[in-house]
Amino acid sequence: MTPRPNRWPGLQCVDHLLNGAHPRGLWFDDQAWDDEGRPDERTPFYREVIVKLTPLTGWERYPAERYRAFCKKVFDNVVADHAEPSVTHPARPLSVRRT
Repeated sequence: MTPRPNRWPGLQCVDHLLNGAHPRGLWFDDQAWDDEGRPDERTPFYREVIVKLTPLTGWERYPAERYRAFCKKVFDNVVADHAEPSVTHPARPLSVRRT
C-alpha cells in the first residue's frame, strides 16, 4: 500500500479535505438497469456523482483554511506513523564461532 493517503485505492476524500476538491465518482443505477430488462450494455446506466462533504461536527464554524490545515496535520501524522523506517545503518551480520 502506498504511504500517501491521497493515493490509496478506492474511495477516499483526502483531496477534498486538503484542497477543497469535491470527490467525483460513477454510480451504477441498478434500478433503471433492472427496469430496462438488464441489457448487456450497461454504459447508459452509469451516472457521475459529486459527493458534497460537510466539516466534522464542531469545525463548521472555522474558516476552510483552518479546517484544511487541521486535516493536513492529521494526514501528515498518519503518514509519519505508517512510514517504513529508513535504513541508515544496515544490520551487521553476526559472526559465527567456528569450532
